[in-house]
Amino acid sequence: MKNNNLAIILIAIILTSCGNAEIKTDVSTTVIENKTDSSNAIIAPKESEGNINSKTAVKEGQPPATTAVKSEQTRGIQEKLTPGNNEILAHIDQHLISTPQYTASPSGGYINCSVRVTNTLTDVTFQKALIELTILKPDGSLLRTDYYTVINVEPGGGTKIVLIPDNNQGVKIVTHIIKVKSNELTNGEFVLTGSRFIAN
Repeated sequence: MKNNNLAIILIAIILTSCGNAEIKTDVSTTVIENKTDSSNAIIAPKESEGNINSKTAVKEGQPPATTAVKSEQTRGIQEKLTPGNNEILAHIDQHLISTPQYTASPSGGYINCSVRVTNTLTDVTFQKALIELTILKPDGSLLRTDYYTVINVEPGGGTKIVLIPDNNQGVKIVTHIIKVKSNELTNGEFVLTGSRFIAN
């Protein structure tokens, strides 16, 4: 009888311990613990360090660092690609390029002279541009200054050519764009550019 009671007790202990086996958690399960401050208010649940994916861990309320870096790089590229209107107008000779071409004459001066005006901007049309053409003597002093107008210089490499009369004294020609009219840049007004530009 004692042996039967002992066997029943052993079976009950075994069944009780096996019945609790389902309650035990797997060691690999994520452990969450609550952090509290001195006022016992719950701050935030914290995952155990072994289960945090370092690639996706981000401080609350902040974008991932890689996103911030990419947006800074994108903004910098966009600023380089799309300078402001005032910047373009102040440095117009870098965007609306005027290039004099001529041949030195054996008797002095130059012949077969022209000025090529090229629009390097991809989204701006120049309805009108005023070229200042300075002719210099052999000693570098000013011989004369002339002005020529080109009309409708298309974007993305649009070109206009102005023919310049031969000259028997000048040896060097310097050109600058000093005034432009553009719907995109100047709202259709004819404004001074380059060193003469005054920002609004």
